[in-house]
Amino acid sequence: MIGLFQRRTLPNRVDDLVESFAPVAHFWQRKIPGCLWASVAKDDEEDDTVWDVRIFADKASYAAHVDDSDAKMTAAMEAW
Repeated sequence: MIGLFQRRTLPNRVDDLVESFAPVAHFWQRKIPGCLWASVAKDDEEDDTVWDVRIFADKASYAAHVDDSDAKMTAAMEAW
């Protein structure tokens, strides 16, 4: 499964999201079998906007990466 999303951030929070995303992506890759890639980049033309790419081996690994029962993973994602 490949997900490509354009997302808006809170005003002036793009850099915060970009900075905090890499540790979360690495966490997913270590913890979730089938999480192959996750990355985020600023949109060059629109303020407060990012492009988010996520690649998973299957639907189960995608579902696992958004499972909010893991408090550590959920806390890391709440920074966005």
